[in-house]
Amino acid sequence: MIKIDRHTVIQVLGGLMHQPSFLSEVDRYVFEVNDFPNTLDRFIFSAINNLYNSGDGARVIRAIDVINYLKSNEVANSLLEKENAEGFLQDCEATGEPENFNYYYTKLKKLNFIKDLQKTGRD
Repeated sequence: MIKIDRHTVIQVLGGLMHQPSFLSEVDRYVFEVNDFPNTLDRFIFSAINNLYNSGDGARVIRAIDVINYLKSNEVANSLLEKENAEGFLQDCEATGEPENFNYYYTKLKKLNFIKDLQKTGRD
């Protein structure tokens, strides 16, 4: 079974943190929560999406913004502590490069497509 590498996820989430306006470019980028391979990634993506789409919307999202947003959710908060999400989010923030976002978005989508094909029994 194909796996989505952590570097790709870090780059996509980091790119969204630096430039959440990518979420409004629906003609170029379409996201689903299930695009992300694990529960922590899904919570983080949801937090970024909600922070951007609420009120005036965040123009830049920092690790602390995501952590504070997720602390109100008991399951997410427990997962944050268990999986050292603060360090992961800091990696996303530090290494995410909006200039490379399209490359990593395309890679994430391609790997998800291949994974879905494998689930249906295709090579």
